[in-house]
Amino acid sequence: MTVGDCCIFAIESKITDAVESLSQLALSSFVIHVSGRAFGVREPGASMLGCSFNEVEHRLQRRGTHLLPTLTDVAAADVAAAYLDAIYRDNPRTDYFGLSQHRFTDALQSSGSIWAPDGDEAFDAGSHILQFDVGSRVRIVAFLNTESPDDLSGTISEEWMDADLFYAIVSGWKTLFAIERASRMKAKTRSLAAAFIIKLRRQAVFEEAQLLQLADCLTAGRHASTRWMELWATSARPLRGEITQLNKFPPRDNLEQ
Repeated sequence: MTVGDCCIFAIESKITDAVESLSQLALSSFVIHVSGRAFGVREPGASMLGCSFNEVEHRLQRRGTHLLPTLTDVAAADVAAAYLDAIYRDNPRTDYFGLSQHRFTDALQSSGSIWAPDGDEAFDAGSHILQFDVGSRVRIVAFLNTESPDDLSGTISEEWMDADLFYAIVSGWKTLFAIERASRMKAKTRSLAAAFIIKLRRQAVFEEAQLLQLADCLTAGRHASTRWMELWATSARPLRGEITQLNKFPPRDNLEQ
């Protein structure tokens, strides 16, 4: 799934497996395209996307506040070099466009300008992405943390774009990812429910009509009634853990909001 134009700006992901945990969400690839270059890891199942999804939400919530006016007129190559020198390298400067190392680093972090790395493994390959709100436009500076500073300039991609378009792409990816994850979770629920009903049928614990009722309940993501809980506590005690697990799907969160 790709939202946006890869030649300008786009977000790409492909879910391998959706999970219940809201801190992980799904095993997926995650790539951000800037000016025709991909940053992140495209391999299937490259990373859990909990952090990446949350960072996208933070981008949307903080729209218009990713401000660092000191860097507006600074060339992308100089911004990237200063960022890496201040945070990752052992030879920090004494001056960062009129700021000390501490004030420059604090300004980057407090403004929310650092998009990636975001804590997920998708950016372990050394990709870095900075985003700045500049009036009605957004500036994106993406690059790699190369072993040699001399190689940095060849990895830099920069894009200036209309803020409404930028945030529409970010919001669109968030919505479509949530829909895709919900669909995957529903499919997983149906698969688990079918296997579970077959197991119950083989054990001849319940009548067929009861099994059909339970199957409908589980696949619809509804909690079983108190009567079913009483039946589990007696006839199906060994399987209560499996039933309880099934009843957790799909997770009732607000990802699609």
